[in-house]
Amino acid sequence: MVVASPSYLAANSTPVHPRELVNHKCIGWRQSPDVAPYRWPFEENRRAFDLAIEPQITTNDLRLMYFPQRRNIAPKLRALIDHVKEWRQQLA
Repeated sequence: MVVASPSYLAANSTPVHPRELVNHKCIGWRQSPDVAPYRWPFEENRRAFDLAIEPQITTNDLRLMYFPQRRNIAPKLRALIDHVKEWRQQLA
């Protein structure tokens, strides 16, 4: 499943084809560090294809990928979010 917030799509345009996802900020999944990143499967005209997406962040926890709300964030996730924000500010 590919999902995005309405505000993200308004600011970055809605992809017309899955191949356009390579130009978007995505969250990737990897089962473990020693396994290749998950390739996103799609189908077009009854033919399967998959894409290697370069994610902005990768997780091995599927529950974190579509975290539904910002209330009651687990402390570990809050620490990660704060760390990434600080790191990105230092790069700017």
